[in-house]
Amino acid sequence: MSLGPGYPTLDPEIAAIVASFPTPEHPPTIQESRASEPAYFTDVIKWQKENAPADSEYKVEDRMVPVDGVENLARCLIPTPSDGNSTQKYPMMIWFHGGGHCVGSINMDDHYLRQLCVKYRIVIR
Repeated sequence: MSLGPGYPTLDPEIAAIVASFPTPEHPPTIQESRASEPAYFTDVIKWQKENAPADSEYKVEDRMVPVDGVENLARCLIPTPSDGNSTQKYPMMIWFHGGGHCVGSINMDDHYLRQLCVKYRIVIR
């Protein structure tokens, strides 16, 4: 199932697994989920910011990526070379936020990913 241009289509194997889950008696609506999000994520994001590495230890590059006529923000986190060598190469990790187009945003994982970028010396896209 797809919600339209710019939205992903659920893989049929995953759709079958999801369909096997029991349905909650009173599942929250998308609006209820979004309303409860700030209360939870505010504390998580605050903790992540407090434990984030110094800005000088990494670089942030935001890029807009067109998908099916919709521009999507992709954030790239790149460790600052310890020896000043701007051609230094790093392993790369691809991170997919799993909010299902209803909960969370790119900011939800941002500071956590900055920690991983610096700690493990990896590029995160």
